[in-house]
Amino acid sequence: MGIVIRLHCKIWQQKFSKLLEKTKNGLFQNLEMWYCWDRTPQMDKEMLQHMTATHKGWRGMLKSKHYKGKTFEDSVASVPLGVDPSDWRTMCQKWNSREKQDIVERNKQNRTHQNMTYRWGRTSIYQLKDDFVKTHQREPDRMEVSRMGRCKDLSDGTRRWVDDESRDRFERMTQMTTPSLQSDDAALVSVEDAFVAVMGRDRPGRVRCAGKAETLRTWYGRGESSSGGYHTQVQQLQQ
Repeated sequence: MGIVIRLHCKIWQQKFSKLLEKTKNGLFQNLEMWYCWDRTPQMDKEMLQHMTATHKGWRGMLKSKHYKGKTFEDSVASVPLGVDPSDWRTMCQKWNSREKQDIVERNKQNRTHQNMTYRWGRTSIYQLKDDFVKTHQREPDRMEVSRMGRCKDLSDGTRRWVDDESRDRFERMTQMTTPSLQSDDAALVSVEDAFVAVMGRDRPGRVRCAGKAETLRTWYGRGESSSGGYHTQVQQLQQ
């Protein structure tokens, strides 16, 4: 099957299901010279999927042996046995172009990271809390810790969020805890309950925005509850 693939398809072919019908028929005709099977749409689909995986594995093997760790010129000159030199050069150009695109994307992400005051994995949650205490002279709640980790306060008074989802979550929590944003008959929700309502219940062994030292037992043993009355309050807000 691998020999038939290389006879009919280029080395950079990704998905064999997208081949032209003429090419597919050529593949199956060559295989039928050696093997017999019941030609059904499902069988053809499964065989094309297997060909795609086989071709991908062969291409990855060639890349590790003849491309990685070499300059572009040396990679082009290191033509694998049985591969057309012009096809190999095109494949090397595709790999090289893809690597350049990856470098550009990583540089963009690095610039974004540098523009953020805090990023999870770069500044510990304890550093976030210490900085907040020095500025506000009090301990931050989980809603504030979440905002510090996902948002930067700019000099013009605006905020820059890591992504839209983080901003939307914080706005929902703010709406649930701010009297001026509630209707007259809606019951206010505490900061802790609003955080749990939006972010979801804490999983065993993990308390969001509280630090690794905290567990469900130590955190909720303080008189707080992850499943208290916030479900009823959220339903009232939704109504």
